Amino acid sequence: MFWSQFRAYTLIPVFIFIILSSYLISYLLKDKDDKVRMLPIKIVTIILLVLEVIKQTLSIILRGYDLYHIPLHFCSLFLYFLPIASFYNGKHKDVFRTLGAVISTCLFLFMSIYPLLIYPDGDIYGIKEFLGGNLERFFQFHSVVFHNIALYPFFFFAFNKVLNHDKKKDIKAIIIAFVIYSVIAGTLANLIDTNFNNFKSCNADFLENVRVAMVNNIGVFGQVIYVLMIGVGTIIVPILAYLILKLFERLSDNVGTGLNVSFIMATLVTTGLLITIFNTGLGMIICSIFTVIAISASIPTLINAIREKDKKHILFASLFTLTSLVAVIVEFIKL
Repeated sequence: MFWSQFRAYTLIPVFIFIILSSYLISYLLKDKDDKVRMLPIKIVTIILLVLEVIKQTLSIILRGYDLYHIPLHFCSLFLYFLPIASFYNGKHKDVFRTLGAVISTCLFLFMSIYPLLIYPDGDIYGIKEFLGGNLERFFQFHSVVFHNIALYPFFFFAFNKVLNHDKKKDIKAIIIAFVIYSVIAGTLANLIDTNFNNFKSCNADFLENVRVAMVNNIGVFGQVIYVLMIGVGTIIVPILAYLILKLFERLSDNVGTGLNVSFIMATLVTTGLLITIFNTGLGMIICSIFTVIAISASIPTLINAIREKDKKHILFASLFTLTSLVAVIVEFIKL
């Protein structure tokens, strides 16, 4: 299962809070200049960098340095892309902002669809131990807090209108950046036996079974094929994220686009709810994949519809939001 009941209890309320707060902040800044509209992204960037410095320092002090803490994981790209996106103002500013926005969108997709792949439920329990004085649990605290705070840039980039797209340049930059990352992370993961971005083995059981089968049948070539598969996926996902980012940019201030996306998501979620009646497992998988994305689309759309005082749009946006919230309740109960 992509979600657990505990993760639904803890993460979905966080998602709703992030959506509402980021939308409110973006609305308050909508008439400001570019520098001010970029400020929330800069603040998030600084927080993530501070968290990472503390993590690296404690890794040296407490563990003599854990190779797993080398910042070559997929989400470590926040540490490279976001600072450049936030503080670089040269002629390639738009491309670097797009890369920062894309890595944020990738996290949004993974946290929406398969949050258990990002960090286990045990990391959430580790927060209490860290706050109780167990410094070793900072790494669990870091994992949860880092990934939840890192959701904010996606919404700020989508809502704040700070991106200027050139599709050809953007796609080219995405491919180059993630090919370079895949080569570095994929090679080192296998050379030093450290599982960066699942390049050594896969945390998703269904894909790990494929890897093991290939390695058992054709040895080292099976591992090479697996690494290439992960590398291809590491390039395809950001391209898909780029398209979704552009869609959410339109959704954030265009009620018509928001209603279209919300309708599609609500239809998929409703399908999952209906399937749940006959097959709980399959229905919950469908709901798990689409519910948070449905919420992320329908709530801003409803707010925009209320702002425009269009009764028909308010009615439909309310219906789509209600459908998403019903799915949330069912997930709380059924997962």
